[in-house]
Amino acid sequence: MGSGIVNIYNKKYSYEDLSHDIKRFLVDYKDIVSAGIIAKTSDGNNIYCIRLGNTKAEKRVIIQAAMHAREWLNTQLIMMMTEHCLRFYYSASFEGIKYNELFDKVCFYIIPMFNPDGVNISQYGLKRIRNNILKGQVRCIGRGRYRRWKANAEGVDLNRNYEKGFTKNYLRSASECSGDCPYSEKETRAFIKLVDSIKPTAVINYHETGRIIYFKEFSKLTKLISAETGYHCKYDKGANGSLGDWLSMKNVEWVTIETCIGRAPVNHLQLYYEWKLHKNMIQKIAKLYIDV
Repeated sequence: MGSGIVNIYNKKYSYEDLSHDIKRFLVDYKDIVSAGIIAKTSDGNNIYCIRLGNTKAEKRVIIQAAMHAREWLNTQLIMMMTEHCLRFYYSASFEGIKYNELFDKVCFYIIPMFNPDGVNISQYGLKRIRNNILKGQVRCIGRGRYRRWKANAEGVDLNRNYEKGFTKNYLRSASECSGDCPYSEKETRAFIKLVDSIKPTAVINYHETGRIIYFKEFSKLTKLISAETGYHCKYDKGANGSLGDWLSMKNVEWVTIETCIGRAPVNHLQLYYEWKLHKNMIQKIAKLYIDV
């Protein structure tokens, strides 16, 4: 995939790139895609949600990425996956079903960059932070080391900020801080509101790294993703305040896909390999839920 809106060769896919590409989607594919802003972050950035498919469909799937700031390669990957579906919406079929028919029966709510403030910090340090109070806080926490930043701009790990198993932690950090209380963060509250609003059939969480699929209940979805990627599956034991445990509490099917190997942020060259594995993932998931 060397042409199109999303530039596969872009080695640092930023919040600005994401915003630009979503606007292009809404122009070039205005009859088949829509997008909204589910929240504004502490630094005033948009958390975008792309809607691909019939919003009245009985089956609804959320896909989210870059909850952890340093895992921004997955934003680029998911945007490429989304564009692939849009480009061939009326001209291609998957396992005998036309794309437009797939997405008439299953609607995807795609959050490519769950934590844009954190991504800005991981990619640019203090340069892209507009709020002076946040800038001072990040400077104090990061002390000049920002590349492996994991939290949001408030210093809270967004995968430790949910109710199930929550353990209070007042100390803000670049990673692992759960926050003052469950749902303290704008990003967390926006995701909860989306889940409560659309009542998804499943939630797919894209993280890095390890090429592992974490699950709580082994299902057809887990089996499908493992067969498509070759990643091995691992039972998720849970963690304090994790999104997965919260989704299980809500009886929502979920998997966490850990792409790539090494330490995030990973070398951009890994994108090409992951693209081959995930190119048809959205279509496969749609087909699964049509067949169920």
